[in-house]
Order: sequence, then structure tokens, then C-alpha cells
Amino acid sequence: LDEGSHVASDEEAATSRYLAALDQTRSGVLCHLAQPDEDDGVMSFTVTVDMCQSRREWDEQLYLWMVELANTTGRATPVGVAMTGLWAHRHWEDFEQLVAWQQAGLLDITWVNHSYRHQLSRDSDGTYHFLTDLEVDLEKEVLDLEVLLLEQGVLSSPLFRFPGLTHDTRTLGIIAD
Repeated sequence: LDEGSHVASDEEAATSRYLAALDQTRSGVLCHLAQPDEDDGVMSFTVTVDMCQSRREWDEQLYLWMVELANTTGRATPVGVAMTGLWAHRHWEDFEQLVAWQQAGLLDITWVNHSYRHQLSRDSDGTYHFLTDLEVDLEKEVLDLEVLLLEQGVLSSPLFRFPGLTHDTRTLGIIAD
């Protein structure tokens, strides 16, 4: 701990909002989400991952865990991957590994379009506009990623995740079209 850090006493910790939320989760929400499927008795869950342009390494351990889970259960682990084209190009070997795991039946990937470039347009106030920037060709952003996926034998789902979760009526209309 840094000098001057405050370490909570047991009494403070016992009444913290974090631990209260954790207790609620243990006794409520996750118990409902983690009930075994009535048909086969297997627990189900959903993992979704955003893979935007970044210089950071991808979290291979997460995928290795899902692959091991598939080996244990005997069926592909479902995962939603919202990936940009720039991420794929900057992490080409990792992208190819995902495709290989999907083709091997270890991951059941729903490829979610997240745009090709994941524009990071900022105005003079410092607000990011992402794909709502009028200079962004949203149709091209969507189709360029679909082309990249198709070239690798991957079929994109009809799902779209807006970068920064930022959208407006115009961009929603373009995506709907």
C-alpha cells in the first residue's frame, strides 16, 4: 500500500457498500443467472468482448479458459466478439487463432460488427463523437469490416455495437438500413 493509505477495519469493511452489493449478488442475481439449463443440467452464461484498436496485448487467458471449457463440456463455448478491423490487422495472429478455434468447434463466436476504424473524433469541448461524426462514412465502416471477415471465411452476425455506445437517430437509421 502507498504511504498514507487507509486500511479499512473489519467493522468498516463489514458495512461497506461494496460488500453489501457482493452479498446481494451472492444471494440473488447470480443465483438466478447460474441455474442449470433444465434440458441438460448445464449452466449457461454469456461472454461478450470488445476488441478495439489497441496496442495492448489481447487477454489470451480468457480465450484459453473458454477453449478448455469447450474441451470439458464437449461443446463450443459461446462468445460474442465485437471486433474492429483495425484490431484484426494489428493483432492478425490472434484474430487467426480465434477463427481457428471457431472452425475447430471450440468457440461458438457471434461476430458483432464494431466498425472498421472505431473513429475517435473529439470536438473542441473534448467530447468523443465516434461514429456520429458527420465526416464518418458509417456504411463504409460497417461494410469494410464485413468484407474483412468474409475474406477469412467468417460470417458476421447482424448485430452492431456502437463504439463508445454513442449513436444518434441518423446512425441508428444507417445501421437499420
